[in-house]
Amino acid sequence: MNYGMNISCLVEEELAQIERPQDWTQADEAQAYERCLRQVLERNGRAWADGNIRIGDYILLSEFLWLFNHFPFTNQS
Repeated sequence: MNYGMNISCLVEEELAQIERPQDWTQADEAQAYERCLRQVLERNGRAWADGNIRIGDYILLSEFLWLFNHFPFTNQS
């Protein structure tokens, strides 16, 4: 999972460098995303990916809540 998260973060860093004009559309964003994903995968050389691999905060939050509920951090002795 960490490997996939790293690839996703690298794509987001590439996307952050793109200047977006006022008339930027969702189609423009999708094209930019695909271009950035291809660039990251070409530089990496080991990863294969297709489509949207963005990892959002909700996944991380739900994982945290699961861990917190199953492994309490307080000493209840």
